[in-house]
Amino acid sequence: MDEIDIRFCCESFTKYSNLINKTDEIICPECSKHYVNIKETLKIPINREKILRKEVELFFEKLELSNINKCIERQFNEITFQIDIQCESLIEKINNYRIELIEKVKKNRNDIIRQLDKSKIVNKISKNLYIEEFEKTKNLFDKLKIEEDTKQKLKEKERMENEIKDEIDKYKFLKPEKNIEIEEIVGVFVATKLLKKNLTRESIQNGYFKYYLI
Repeated sequence: MDEIDIRFCCESFTKYSNLINKTDEIICPECSKHYVNIKETLKIPINREKILRKEVELFFEKLELSNINKCIERQFNEITFQIDIQCESLIEKINNYRIELIEKVKKNRNDIIRQLDKSKIVNKISKNLYIEEFEKTKNLFDKLKIEEDTKQKLKEKERMENEIKDEIDKYKFLKPEKNIEIEEIVGVFVATKLLKKNLTRESIQNGYFKYYLI
């Protein structure tokens, strides 16, 4: 733009750069014999055509460099990347917490099973052993004693099992009371300033039309 030749009414020429940031009227920089009104000089058809032609050329260059398709791809690829990163991070956190919870469940279950295995009563009581011992015994009073002892052991076993059932009933998995929507955890895809600006190449490049993950 600066190198455009601007023609004066005195038929002399000067570069466009010589007229930039000057006052409305200046002494002709070429002949120094008259004053030049810059605005009017730039409106002269031959000068105006040169300026417009250069502006069109610069616009073409600008648009070729900007490449709207690349701008669109870059913007939406970045958002897709943000979504993937956010979801991968949440999946990792959820999986780590899941492992932590399951380990706690296993530990408590194993503790109770070990407690049960250590019980002498549970280990000594067996239906097959009871039948075998009962059938070997001929004396009625001995049979009564076996039955009484076995009954007591069974009652004790039942009591112990009920205690364990009461204990394991205390363990629960509590889901959050609030029903959290997935959007609150991951984020949402939104368009900002969509209604305030027209969807043009310039508005996209200048950030007037943007999509975000929030």
